[in-house]
Amino acid sequence: MKRLGIIGCGLRSDSYLYYMRENWAGNWALAALADPNPVARRIYRENNPVTEDCRDFESGPAMLEAMQGKLDAVIIASPNMLHTESILPALKQNLITLIEKPAVTSLADAARVWNQAQLYPAAKILIGFVLRYTAFYRQLKTVIDSGRIGKVLSIAAAEYLDPTLTSNYTRNWRRFDRLAGSFILEKCSHDLDILNMLAGDSVKSVSSFAERTLFRPREDAAMRCSDCRFRNECLYSAETLEPYYLNVGSKVYLTPLIPFNNDLCVFNSDKDTPDHQVVNLIYNNNITATFTVAMGQPRTTRTIHICGTDGQICGDIGDDYLAVRPMKGNWERITVEHDDSPHHGGDSVITNEFIQLLSGAELKVDADLHTGIEAILPAIAAEESRRKNQIIDLNAMRLFMPGF
Repeated sequence: MKRLGIIGCGLRSDSYLYYMRENWAGNWALAALADPNPVARRIYRENNPVTEDCRDFESGPAMLEAMQGKLDAVIIASPNMLHTESILPALKQNLITLIEKPAVTSLADAARVWNQAQLYPAAKILIGFVLRYTAFYRQLKTVIDSGRIGKVLSIAAAEYLDPTLTSNYTRNWRRFDRLAGSFILEKCSHDLDILNMLAGDSVKSVSSFAERTLFRPREDAAMRCSDCRFRNECLYSAETLEPYYLNVGSKVYLTPLIPFNNDLCVFNSDKDTPDHQVVNLIYNNNITATFTVAMGQPRTTRTIHICGTDGQICGDIGDDYLAVRPMKGNWERITVEHDDSPHHGGDSVITNEFIQLLSGAELKVDADLHTGIEAILPAIAAEESRRKNQIIDLNAMRLFMPGF
């Protein structure tokens, strides 16, 4: 029986535990829960197997200090700025650790975590980059590696947020950089990781531009939907939006403790997030890439277009297809199949890798700590670039992490 500790009793932790409850029952139990909200801890106890001596804590560091030698693994899914304080003691205890993305929110914390990880090589770390576990991006990587479009020249990727998901970044704690890190880091480190995976190298330089154009203060709107005369017609009204996280795919998860669509106005809320941003990257192997993100779009999806020396690949993860167009021969449409777990089937795959680690399997983790930091660096550089209006050299950042 594997003893798990949970730091952050919210949706992301439960999305992993859901799959474990369904597919690895009887092999694990919760031995410690850390969350400042006692109701969250109670809900977790009611919905998961727990040990007889399962203990409650208000913070990750307190849990890890008290539970030394009593845990096999930990899931860290607290707010982003609190990750480092739990990762460091988890490393010292050589725990199998699943960290929700982004692993850290600053270059200083990335260096602290990386440098300490070198002292504890027995610790196994898995970063929650569920997109690289999806059938869509794995199939895309397979086509690239097959050589069908020749050498990759450029990649153009985009992410679009519908009104419900947009509300998540204009209403809740993720709207503040001090809690979540920058928007491009918190929301889009997934996407930067995918670009790294497809390019097959590390980023050399980054530039970025961002603006808040749509979600600016409106004098004609109230601060809260319940007081607003537009509450029955506004696309972002808390009274009409469907909270996506109550039913992700076909899987129903725990009821959130703080309502997703609280009624803070998405236009008048105090927030740090831009509503559209572009990131330009050049890799050390000279592949160029762009990534664009935009809030307030008709639907949530991700698109990609890859140009090679002998053809192109394009696709839309929301439509589960890839189109391969070689310079010679017929084009091919590839339908991507996956299960109905969240993130286009990625949640079940990454959780299965976590289960394999818990089972003692010796495997190379796909989203390891090095991968996690490589996705964070261009996000940090993009934020610095857009604030300073400069091109940022990432190779200089890596000097802070010997052996990286």
